Amino acid sequence: MTSDANSPFQLPSCVDFSRVQQLAEDLRAAQLENSNLQIDAGEVDQIGTPAAQVLVAAALQAGSDGQQFEVISQTESFQQVFEDLGLSDQMEQWSKD
Repeated sequence: MTSDANSPFQLPSCVDFSRVQQLAEDLRAAQLENSNLQIDAGEVDQIGTPAAQVLVAAALQAGSDGQQFEVISQTESFQQVFEDLGLSDQMEQWSKD
């Protein structure tokens, strides 16, 4: 998971339970460094429910802080987990494809 100031936050191909804590920490740091947060999920092959929850929390925090939160690229696997969780509408609000 990488992000430089003003560049998209790149999610890794596998965002499973073992990476959720690091994801949360990295997203929070990225939010502190950037006025708007762009997520690049174009490489995600596997994402678990806890990681999706972290992304939802980050989006809510961004909104609370007056920041934009957007997903600029996403795989079918990434989309599917949000669909399975009933969050397709939320994902559409974030998507900029």
